[in-house]
Amino acid sequence: MLVNMENTAHGQAARWVPIFFALVNGLAPLVISLLIIAPLWLADAGFSLIFPPLLMASIVAMMLIFFLGIFLGYVSGVSWLISGLRALLISLVTIFLIYLFSKK
Repeated sequence: MLVNMENTAHGQAARWVPIFFALVNGLAPLVISLLIIAPLWLADAGFSLIFPPLLMASIVAMMLIFFLGIFLGYVSGVSWLISGLRALLISLVTIFLIYLFSKK
């Protein structure tokens, strides 16, 4: 038995949920990338920064990775500090391995 669900809550959700997911999955990486690049833009625009622009961008990236680890810890029910430090450690090991293997 088929029923027209166009005007029901399920029908409305079936229309807007894919659009919402597409916006979230597209805008989240864009916003994070813009936050990481912001110190480079500020230095280029003539603003005085506490640290050199590339170091400042790296610090912002590490902070965002730590915050992502905190969020994942909160969602999974694990200690937020342990989860944040674990994410930070994984990113630092990844940076070290990239640096190690990029040497000629």
